[in-house]
Amino acid sequence: MVKIEANWLSRAFLSLRRGASAEAREAALELRPYTEQPGQRVPVPGPTLLRAGLALQDEARRASVPHRRDSLRQEADVLIGARQRTEPPPRGAAPAG
Repeated sequence: MVKIEANWLSRAFLSLRRGASAEAREAALELRPYTEQPGQRVPVPGPTLLRAGLALQDEARRASVPHRRDSLRQEADVLIGARQRTEPPPRGAAPAG
């Protein structure tokens, strides 16, 4: 589980809910239960953050408006970055460095 600000999750949820792809809308449904505690850090499963972040990256690639693309990329970076900072490396992964 990764603790992340519910406000970021809400932003990502709204972006994904408006997404063009079915994957984005599915990721939004998966995030929704974690958006109900504004102003708090809530625990979210790492795989959920990864799926949402990847869906946001996909939506950013589809976006035609530059500021929308930048906003989606920022949201994806926050979700994926939070997961990477707190999740242990996969078994058998080579040590960093």
